[in-house]
Amino acid sequence: MIAQVRPTSVSVVISTKNRPDGVMNAVRSVIDSLPEDGEIIIVDDGSIIPARTVLRALADPRLKCVENPGPHGPSAARNFGVCQASSDLILFLDDDDLMVEDYCTRVLARLPELPDACVFGFSTALHLEADGSRSYQKSVSPQGVLGPETPLKHRLAGLGMGFWIKRHAFNDAGKLDIAISVNEDTEFSIRLAANGYSCYCDQTAGVILILDPVRASGDASSITKAAGAKARYEGFEYILTKHRTFLLGHGAFRRKFFSRVLKYRVRAAESDGWYRFWTTQRPLAEAIVFGLLGSTWLWISKLKITRPFRS
Repeated sequence: MIAQVRPTSVSVVISTKNRPDGVMNAVRSVIDSLPEDGEIIIVDDGSIIPARTVLRALADPRLKCVENPGPHGPSAARNFGVCQASSDLILFLDDDDLMVEDYCTRVLARLPELPDACVFGFSTALHLEADGSRSYQKSVSPQGVLGPETPLKHRLAGLGMGFWIKRHAFNDAGKLDIAISVNEDTEFSIRLAANGYSCYCDQTAGVILILDPVRASGDASSITKAAGAKARYEGFEYILTKHRTFLLGHGAFRRKFFSRVLKYRVRAAESDGWYRFWTTQRPLAEAIVFGLLGSTWLWISKLKITRPFRS
C-alpha cells in the first residue's frame, strides 16, 4: 500500500528577498502561531544571502525553504509558493511583518461556519511604532461575510493584511497577475469578486506591520506606498482596462480609480498614452468627461514644468 501524504491544515507563504532580519522575525512569529500540522513555505526570490542559510538555525520540520526559479517579483514568487503548498488553505505574510499569535487558529476555527462562496478573507492590523508601542488600524470594511451586496471597495484585500484564501479559488481565479507590479492585490480581489466569490473581514488584528521609513512617509494607508506616480497610474489604468466590463456595474469604484489615474498622471506630468487609454473606457459619456478634464490638467501640469513662475 502506498502511504498517503496527509495535507496540512494551513500553508503560510512568505516570499522574501534580501531581508534576512525581517524574514527571520516573520518566521518566528508564524512558528509561535502555527498548528502542529501546518507548514511555512519561504520563497527566496533571489536573495544575496540565501534564505535557507539565514533560517538554518530554526530547526522546525514545518519550515520549508524553496528558491523561485523565475519569473521573479512578489506576485510570481507567491504563485510559486502556492504551488509548493500541501494545504487548501493559504495564508500570506510579508517578510517584514509579524503574525499575531492566534491568527491561524482563528481562521481555521471560522472556516466551517462560512458559506461555500466565502473563499478568502483578511484582517485588520496593528502598527508597531518606533518606540515599541502598537496602534490599532480599523478596516474600512465591515466585520463579517462580504458578498455581492457589499460595495466593491469593501471587498478589496491587501495581501499583507492577514490575507488567506482557499487554494482552489486562488487557482481558479488565475493566480496573481505578474504583469502588474502595483495594486496587484487589488486586481486579484476584483477578479475574485468577478468570479462570484465572497470574503470575510476580521476586525481583530491578524498581523503586525513594522514601522519603516516608507510607511512613515505620509502615505501609510496606501498599499502602493512604495511606488512612484508613474507606476501608480499605470497600475490603475491596467485594472480599469482589464476589468472594464465588470466595473460597468460598479460606478463609484470605477470613477474613484479614474480619478486616481488623473491624480498620478498629473503628479508625473505624463500625457503619453492618455488619449489611447481614456477613449477605450466605458461608459463613453463618463470617459469623455474624464478625458477632457484630464487633458486640461495634464496640459497645465506640463506648462508649470516648462514655464515655471518667476518671483
